[in-house]
Amino acid sequence: MVSSEGSSSGAPPPFLTKTYEMVDDPMSNSIVSWSQSGFSFVVWNPPEFAQELLPIYFKHNNFSSFVRQLNTYGFRKIDREQWEFANEGFIRGKTHLLKSIHRRKPMYSHSQSSQGNGGAPLSEQERQELEHKIKTLYQEKTNLESQLQKHENEKEQIGHQIQRICEKLWRMGHQQKQLIGILGAELEKHEQRKKRKMGKVNELLVEEWTEFERDDLKKKKVNVSPLELMGKLELSLELCEDLLCNVAQVLKEGKEMEVKKEGEMRSGVNDVFWEHFLTEIPGSSKVTEVYLDRRNNVVR
Repeated sequence: MVSSEGSSSGAPPPFLTKTYEMVDDPMSNSIVSWSQSGFSFVVWNPPEFAQELLPIYFKHNNFSSFVRQLNTYGFRKIDREQWEFANEGFIRGKTHLLKSIHRRKPMYSHSQSSQGNGGAPLSEQERQELEHKIKTLYQEKTNLESQLQKHENEKEQIGHQIQRICEKLWRMGHQQKQLIGILGAELEKHEQRKKRKMGKVNELLVEEWTEFERDDLKKKKVNVSPLELMGKLELSLELCEDLLCNVAQVLKEGKEMEVKKEGEMRSGVNDVFWEHFLTEIPGSSKVTEVYLDRRNNVVR
């Protein structure tokens, strides 16, 4: 296969040359072109690429076959969202690197060895390389399985921890509900006791206030206001003053002889009367002055 695609002078295989020409052609940039970096190429429109370009360069229109051929030469798909392929020897403007790209040899199998023209058997070096590659892949697979099992165990442990935490949270929530219920009942009892105490206090206050009102009414019925007492006292003093003035006038008009003869007697009687009167009704300065004037015969 290599001899059919290559040449004795070391020229690149025709598949690589034709693919380079197809990608580098500016007339087909809407279907296939280099990427912006130039280190890969992108098939923008796979249906048109298969129907219009592949028949011109490769005489077939099978896009899947073209992709398998790229894989045979070591191309790799570098973008999951689009058909973008790259190879270290397939770079824009560097056609001399195409010679560094080699086609991978097919692995030797029993079906191929049973056929006359199915392909040549692998050499000892190639077989050792394949066995080493198989061992490496098997070791990587074992490591991945071990890591996967480790992650599964960690996941299971985390699940148990989460379950225990959820149980603790549920118990804490249940205890909190119980405490809230007990606290609510105690508060309700406290409020009821408080209401009963306030009711008793209110009853006592009502009784005391009622008794106070009764006593006040009794006092109002028995006692007389001070203003009323002062008015009555002033009226009594005025009457007494008029009476004394009349008595003094009568005594002045009496006979002087009788006054002289009986002066001492009347004087003693009058002194007793006036002292008794002033003692019984104190505070009458005007009556006191009149009495003194009459006794000393002073005319004001």
